[in-house]
Amino acid sequence: MPYEIPLRPGKVDLFCPLCNRRLRYVRNSLKNGYRIVWCPEHPEAKGGYVYAHRIIMQSIIGRPLKKGEHVHHINGVKTDNRARNLALMDGKEHLALHLKARQLRGERHPRYSGGLQKVKCTWCGTEYSVYIHRLQKTRFCSGSCRMKHSMSIRWAK
Repeated sequence: MPYEIPLRPGKVDLFCPLCNRRLRYVRNSLKNGYRIVWCPEHPEAKGGYVYAHRIIMQSIIGRPLKKGEHVHHINGVKTDNRARNLALMDGKEHLALHLKARQLRGERHPRYSGGLQKVKCTWCGTEYSVYIHRLQKTRFCSGSCRMKHSMSIRWAK
């Protein structure tokens, strides 16, 4: 297949389906863990570089990727750009897949891994739990207490 790419950089038989240009990996071509290629005429190029897995998927399906379409690496190895390791899906589907995998591994989102802390409501004094990353933003146990507090300030003037 013309879109099969070896895992190491160097000369490859990869052609951009949109520009009809022969592509090569760039040395040390990892950006966020993904391989990149030099293709300045490509519509998705940023500074002349494009993610290789996106170009390969465009070769497989025979059209440019639409907005919101994601290319998923099935085995989770970002540098493995073989055609059988790539799957095309929309953004929601891709996010759901990764969230489900994270759940199965027993991991939590980094934002919520800090745990909960008990806090007292500024208005009614009720004790409630809040994630640590929201401590500075949270002062009230409910929207009703927040509204009562804002009304009391407004009427106090």
